[in-house]
Amino acid sequence: ALRATGREEQIARREYEREQERLRKELAHYETAISALRDRGDEHGASQAEVKLTEIRDAIDGITRRAANIRAGHVYVISNIGAFGEEVVKIGMTRRLDPMDRIRELGDASVQFRYDVHAMVFSDDAVGLETHLHHQLADRRLNLVNMRREFFRVRPAEVRDIFTRLDASIVEWIDEPEALEWRQ
Repeated sequence: ALRATGREEQIARREYEREQERLRKELAHYETAISALRDRGDEHGASQAEVKLTEIRDAIDGITRRAANIRAGHVYVISNIGAFGEEVVKIGMTRRLDPMDRIRELGDASVQFRYDVHAMVFSDDAVGLETHLHHQLADRRLNLVNMRREFFRVRPAEVRDIFTRLDASIVEWIDEPEALEWRQ
């Protein structure tokens, strides 16, 4: 469990570093462009580039804050009707910049169909939120031997109700999974 957590943190850290490096290069590009625009006397173009420069600096700050807050991340609720049936969900968390990378990774090798996402919730304390959900649903856990297996026999709507009681900011919720590959 510790090795798996360490691997996930390393992947997230590398993603943060790559994204920061990309943004720093873009920042340098805009700084050079602003200088060139001012040299040519194009103040309007320079002011537009400065707006973009501010956005890039804000993005770098956001990534730095997320990298510093190791508990921040996304809690996901996913299902795979073709592999596990209709009332089984997996509740996990990831610190990756693009949380869908983790969902795709889970579906690549371990199951014959891709996972459907019911919810992706960003939290400053994703570790605590995930733990709370796991405790709330402990009596519905499928694997009682290996606690790293985060599968629960529960309807997705019941998980949404727990999120609602916790006042979690659910960006989007999908009750009925598409399960396109399985239905075909």
